[in-house]
Amino acid sequence: MGIAPAEIDGAIITADFLAFDINEKLVNSYFFWLLSTTKQFISFCQSCSSGTTNRQRLDEQLFLELRIPLPIRFLQEILVVKYKDNLSQAGLYEIEAQQLEAYTEVRLMQELGLVLQKMTVRKGWQLIDFIDLSRWSLQAVLKDMARSTRTSHYPVKRLGQLCESRSGGTPNKSNSSFWHGVIPWVSPKDMKVDFIEKTEDYITEQAIEKSAAPLLAPNHLLFVVRSGILRHTVPVAINLVPVSINQDMRAFRLIDSNVKLDYLLLYLKYFQHDLLETVKTSTTVESIDSERLNSVEIPLPPLAVQERIIDTLNEMKSRTQTLRANAATLRQNALVAFEQAIFTTASVN
Repeated sequence: MGIAPAEIDGAIITADFLAFDINEKLVNSYFFWLLSTTKQFISFCQSCSSGTTNRQRLDEQLFLELRIPLPIRFLQEILVVKYKDNLSQAGLYEIEAQQLEAYTEVRLMQELGLVLQKMTVRKGWQLIDFIDLSRWSLQAVLKDMARSTRTSHYPVKRLGQLCESRSGGTPNKSNSSFWHGVIPWVSPKDMKVDFIEKTEDYITEQAIEKSAAPLLAPNHLLFVVRSGILRHTVPVAINLVPVSINQDMRAFRLIDSNVKLDYLLLYLKYFQHDLLETVKTSTTVESIDSERLNSVEIPLPPLAVQERIIDTLNEMKSRTQTLRANAATLRQNALVAFEQAIFTTASVN
C-alpha cells in the first residue's frame, strides 16, 4: 500500500490495484500509510485474501469491513511527529556516515601525499598511437585517453612486482565426488565481504587433485576478474582460511616484505577507479586481463606508515558501520514504537 501524491493526479491504474480516497477528517494520511506497513495490518489484509501463493487477490468487501485501531486525530499527529523525529535522527546518522566515508579517502590521500592528475579529452580531432590502444572501440579509445594519473612522495610499485598471481578453475559439476566437501570454493558471489572465511560452495580434496581449481593458503588477495559487477565495482578480499577459487577469480600472494596485505586491500578498496580503469568491456561480460591488473600502481610508504594507515582507516570504517547500524536500529525501533502505541493502547473503532 502507498499514498498517491498530488503529482500523479489523473494517472491510470490496472485492475490489480484498489484505489480509495482517505477521509482526512478521521485519519491523517501519513498515519494511515504507517499503519499499513505494520505486521498486524498486513496480517489483516492476508486474512482477506484468497488464491494461490503467487496469485492471491484481496477481497475488497472483506477489506472494507476490517476493524482497525484508530486513535483520535490529535493523537495520530503526535505519533506521526514522533516517528518522523526518529527518521530525521536516523538520517543525520546516515549523513555523518557518508561524510566520514568521503573524508576517509581524503585522509588516505593526505597520508600518501597523493595528487590526482585527471587528463581530459579535448573536443575536435584527436590522435592516439596504435601501440597505446588497449582494445578497438571508441569507448576504449576515449577511456585510454582520459586515464587518471597520480603522483606520490613515496616510491610506487606495480601490483605484479609486489605479488605473484594465479587463476582458478571449476571442477566438473557432474562429478559428485568433487563437490560438498570441506574446502571453500570462492566465486564472485562470495566477494561481498573484505575477509573470506566461508563460501556458498565447497569442494573436495579430490577436486583439487583432478581439476584446475587451486588450493590457496590463507592471506591471498582475491580479485573478481570476470563478471558483470565489474561495470561499477572490482571486488577485492583476503582469504583468512585455505580456499580454492573459480575461473572468474584471480589470487595474489605477497612476495615483497615491504608491503602489508591489509594495506594493499585498503588501498585498492578506496581507490577503486584504479582497478576500474583496467576493466575491458565486451559484448558478453566485463573482464580484467592479468597484464593490466599486474600493472596497477601502489604507493609504498614505510611499514610504520602502512600500519598507521591500516589502524586509522579501520577505526574510521568501524565508526561508519556503527553510524549506519544506529540509523537502521532507529528506523526499526521507530516502527516498533508506532506499532506498540497503536495496537496496545488505541481503542478500536
